[in-house]
Amino acid sequence: MDVCRRQLDLVVFFAALVLVLVCVGLGNATFWDDEAFVVFAAKNFLAHGVLSSWDGRNLYAPRNGVGFCGTFHVSIPPLDILLAALSVKLFGVSNAAARLPFALCAVASVPVMAEVFRLRIGGRRSLLAIYLTVICLSCAFLLPARNCRYYEASLLLACVTYYAYWRAFTERNGLMYVLFVAASVGLFYASYLLCAAFLLAVAIVHLVYYRREMARAQWVAFGICAVGIGLLTLPYVLRNHGLALVYDEYTPPWICVHTALLWLNLRDLNLWNVLPWMLMVGLWLLLKGSETPGSFAVNFGKAAFRVEHPEVPLESGEPAREAVIRQWTLLIFVYVVWISLLSPQLPGGQSIADIRYLIPILPWAAAASAYFIWRIYRVFPRLGIGVLVVLTATNLFSTVPEQLAGTFRDAAAVRLMLPAYISEITRPYPTCDSAVLDYLRGRMRQDEEIVTSPQYFMYTLMAYEGDTLRTCCMLDQTSMISDAVVRGLGAPLYDFRSTPTWIIVYNGQQGDEELVHYYSRWHKENGRLLRHKYRLVKTIRTKTQEMQRPELPWHSFGPPKDLSTPGDLVQIYHLES
Repeated sequence: MDVCRRQLDLVVFFAALVLVLVCVGLGNATFWDDEAFVVFAAKNFLAHGVLSSWDGRNLYAPRNGVGFCGTFHVSIPPLDILLAALSVKLFGVSNAAARLPFALCAVASVPVMAEVFRLRIGGRRSLLAIYLTVICLSCAFLLPARNCRYYEASLLLACVTYYAYWRAFTERNGLMYVLFVAASVGLFYASYLLCAAFLLAVAIVHLVYYRREMARAQWVAFGICAVGIGLLTLPYVLRNHGLALVYDEYTPPWICVHTALLWLNLRDLNLWNVLPWMLMVGLWLLLKGSETPGSFAVNFGKAAFRVEHPEVPLESGEPAREAVIRQWTLLIFVYVVWISLLSPQLPGGQSIADIRYLIPILPWAAAASAYFIWRIYRVFPRLGIGVLVVLTATNLFSTVPEQLAGTFRDAAAVRLMLPAYISEITRPYPTCDSAVLDYLRGRMRQDEEIVTSPQYFMYTLMAYEGDTLRTCCMLDQTSMISDAVVRGLGAPLYDFRSTPTWIIVYNGQQGDEELVHYYSRWHKENGRLLRHKYRLVKTIRTKTQEMQRPELPWHSFGPPKDLSTPGDLVQIYHLES
């Protein structure tokens, strides 16, 4: 990649900075449930050579086995599992080893993002410095890099895909067409959902702006690329039954589900704090009102406000930069539309969107914010630097009135971001998962059965202690996995047939009595009718959310300060008889 020499030092500096920020304390936090599945599947792959959710002892079967069709083959894209397996094979099983490939993906994405930015926006050193500051010091970029999931691999591959697409289009470089296909296929195997949304968004934006500039040979070349991508991904789609999830009979109408998802995604793009709503508004006003490159102007209807600085030189490339920012803004919007249409998530019961699905567009959102800040900086340098500091250090610009009032569930009010991140990675703190593991270790006996409520906390226990404990009671009589298949496993999977040794209730006092009563059922033992008895052996006062998740609204940046609500505890029960 041809990064200008006068900018190379910036790229090297920020790549080194990202390496430090994502690798320091990489193994501190316990795996949360999505990470735990990746590690579980990676260990299973190394042990048996297959991508399976059954390891011979324990089964990963969320939501009562939805999506299983008589086989336990992992149907989700396997790239993150394979990367974790490779790292674990090389460095052993540990938190840091499983997460290392994804941290390195974040580091590798820095020069790619810088080169894409240089190709499209231009060579101003100050503009590139602001852009790299916005993206590389954003917690929305750093936190996913510390997770053993597809997030940063998807971001890196999306950037490489766009880079190859643009060079193939502008230079008609055959090697770039090959790289475009390879990166797109890689993105598919990282996340087919994000791949489809991103490629469709790039294609639509390209057709809107460049369809008249396409020569016939280019149409043919990109058509061949599309066929190649299809041939390399279609077998996986067919093997996994179209990658479709099965919803229950109460699923709302399609139009209602995806209209709600579109609203949530558009609204909560703000919560990534890379292109927050305050900067979105400022950027729109700037692009709407800017007429001369050496000015900063905004329009309010018929009234206009313009500031011109006589020392700011006019640049002939400024309209072209603004045109690219408009294209990338459209790319962001079209991607959000597609991800809302394709997403399998149901919006019911959610207070915020699944913003992890928006990670491939972070570089483009950061570019829009950086351009707006740079335009301020050129006229008012101190103000521009101040806006940049506030954006990277706090979530002030993404704050909404509900947060200030404390009524927006799952989203904290104004808080420090980057300082809190640095404090967190240098000062590890316990989570509800780690507290439970610490208690159980040394107390569990071989092959004791365990059940958790909610069920997804069980996957963390499987990842760490699956060789000792056996998870149970994951399925009921309505499971999509056939009874014959379940019986063939010889595992305690049915909740109506199994008797767990341990019952662990997260968010205690909300259903724990019913759960314990359910498993304290009558049974025959030596001809006598007896009832199981469970004793409360441990109460742990803690937040029972997965505070280590990468989404900013849910991430705690340290131990919780308020544990006053009744649900802030974990209750552990043990079978007495």
